[in-house]
Amino acid sequence: MKYVVVVLALFFYTPAFADSSFLSGLNFTTTYRENGDNQYESISEKGISTTSFLSKINDGKATLGSKVALLEALSSYYEWAEKPKGNFKSFQNAFAASLQKIKSADNEKYENELLMQLMSDYGTSSPDVLKYQSLAKKMPNSLTAQTVSVMAYAYDILYNDRNDFQNIQNFRMNFLNPYNENINKFIADVPIEVAELSVAELVQYTFDCEGRLNCLVDTSSPKSTIDGLDILSNTIKDNINSGVKIGEMYSSDWFATKDTAYNWINITEKNIEKLKASEIQKAEMRYFFNNTLYQLMHNIDYLTIKFTSGSLNNELKKYKAKCKMDAVCAADLYVKSANTQLTKNGISAKDIQALEAIKTEYAVVFSANVNGFDGAFAVASTDGTPVYNFTSNFDTLHYLMIYLYANPEKISEMYNME
Repeated sequence: MKYVVVVLALFFYTPAFADSSFLSGLNFTTTYRENGDNQYESISEKGISTTSFLSKINDGKATLGSKVALLEALSSYYEWAEKPKGNFKSFQNAFAASLQKIKSADNEKYENELLMQLMSDYGTSSPDVLKYQSLAKKMPNSLTAQTVSVMAYAYDILYNDRNDFQNIQNFRMNFLNPYNENINKFIADVPIEVAELSVAELVQYTFDCEGRLNCLVDTSSPKSTIDGLDILSNTIKDNINSGVKIGEMYSSDWFATKDTAYNWINITEKNIEKLKASEIQKAEMRYFFNNTLYQLMHNIDYLTIKFTSGSLNNELKKYKAKCKMDAVCAADLYVKSANTQLTKNGISAKDIQALEAIKTEYAVVFSANVNGFDGAFAVASTDGTPVYNFTSNFDTLHYLMIYLYANPEKISEMYNME
């Protein structure tokens, strides 16, 4: 990368499964640990003998969830331990051989099929989604089977770039929603906390489109793209107005700023509406602004990297001689130079003043009420080229939107258009 971005870990919590293979990332071990059972954490660190493993995996009194946790722990041991003893395949072979000696009822047969499939998916980021869905249908009352099925689909979407709109909608409507609706009806063969500690944790990343347009909305036609973006934009406005958080891990202290944020959005949308640009560009601008502001209110920053890699940064470099690395100085000079184009595109000096006023008002309200970080991350250039940065991300967003008013076609830089 041309620029080195220093990201503060405080703002980006990543669960344990985020960098692991599918089996090691199921998070069943965490569920049991949170319920006071630490044996799987110990196995993931120290391993287990084949004899003890077979005793646990073939224990008719043990729950299916505990056996999945055992496999996850074993997988984690071989994936992360520095000098593991033996290999995972030997345990897989031992389990398969033991099943040849056991006559199982149908329900036990399906459970063993699930366990064998999980062992077959050791070390992969491409779990056999259809197989897990088939087994879930054969075990409709098992919370473990349903959880593994949902996790496999979510994991496959996230790690194998299948997060297009249609796939995500299918997952949400036909798998995740029924799972959440029936969570209390399943047989609790794993602690029910697995829904939050495993599924909910993974799903938030699966649904995070990070500006990929074909993930956000149905892009099969301009109309579907516009309609989809407008629905998302309006939902964000409603969430801000109602004080709905992006996720439970975020605090609610920004609630005190929501009225001013809502006003900023309304003023911005009025400017976008009268802008001389295509309808799809307007829809893209509305969603970009609403979503970015909503994220910044939660101290989530995807904006800095978009700004530093975008063309506005190159425009600001033209004012290096006068402004040095003062981003606001350079941005103000840019706005003056773009005045003719802004007027031509339907944005007046009065409009710019109104935007400056509401941006400043929001920054003051935010600073007074939110105990968090509202500045851009530190950015350094590796080749000596100046990289402009604003001390407040609200300034970054403000000037970036003005740049987009003057250059509507540049909104594509804020999206992955593939």
